[in-house]
Amino acid sequence: MEKIIIIAGPTGVGKSDFSELLAQRINGEIINADQGQLYEPLSIGTAKPDWKNHSIPHHLFDHITQPMHFSNASYQKMVKECIKSVQARGKRAILVGGSGFYYHTLLFEFSAPSDLPSFTHTISAPITWEHLNEIDPERARSIHPHDTYRIERALDIFYNHHLLPSSLQMGYKPYGPYHLVHVIRETQDLYARINERTNHMLKQGWLQEVAGLSDTWKEFLRIKKIIGYDDIEAYQNNIFSYEELVLRIQKKTRNYAKRQRTYFRSLLKKIPHEDHRYIHEINLTLSSVDLYLNQLLEQL
Repeated sequence: MEKIIIIAGPTGVGKSDFSELLAQRINGEIINADQGQLYEPLSIGTAKPDWKNHSIPHHLFDHITQPMHFSNASYQKMVKECIKSVQARGKRAILVGGSGFYYHTLLFEFSAPSDLPSFTHTISAPITWEHLNEIDPERARSIHPHDTYRIERALDIFYNHHLLPSSLQMGYKPYGPYHLVHVIRETQDLYARINERTNHMLKQGWLQEVAGLSDTWKEFLRIKKIIGYDDIEAYQNNIFSYEELVLRIQKKTRNYAKRQRTYFRSLLKKIPHEDHRYIHEINLTLSSVDLYLNQLLEQL
């Protein structure tokens, strides 16, 4: 199997531009690993690339047209099929995105005892994150509150097999050979880019994008908490000023970038040390994209 390339990093760091340059150099195709960019109506606010008009094939963008949660398990199945399709055409699969749980699914698999029966779907207890949190807070912390598949699976393990779900760990089992490229910038540089990008996105038409969403979509996004959409709706309902809107989105985005960097550090600790040779860190504050590309190409 050809090596899969995963481009990870915090929001606003420049992953999309880097991946497009890399794809041009290695005959690659880009696969989305960003949750927000799966949803068709969310474009400006998710910094979605103009993928339809790009010469490089892009996949799994605008995949979901209805306001529905898309579980990690569903993404895992879909992205593996997409990778196979790309590789069958003799191209290199390049995953790009900031949703850590999505590229996590290609590196880790849920491990269970060999004698654990398959999912039974016979739970009479409430299938809610809150209920799981009462039973097993450790497992609940690792599941999105709207990931009903994983919540139900965890409750199935507890009620039907009498085990704490957290006692069954995610094991390191990469889908295939890979290179993981972590794109970073110095904090001050990254935060300045985030602040500037927020202003640009708002001027580009983000307000109009939100105004054009149906009430169903707006309610879904309030639950989903994709950055900016609920704040723009509040601004359009005269809850606060435009200046406050800008500051709120900038702050939330900076905090999100900080959480992404923390998540990646925790991910590194789970990957065996001997496989760290497949992990590359690229600091775009300290050097040019071209230099890093040349160094990376020597190792691919």
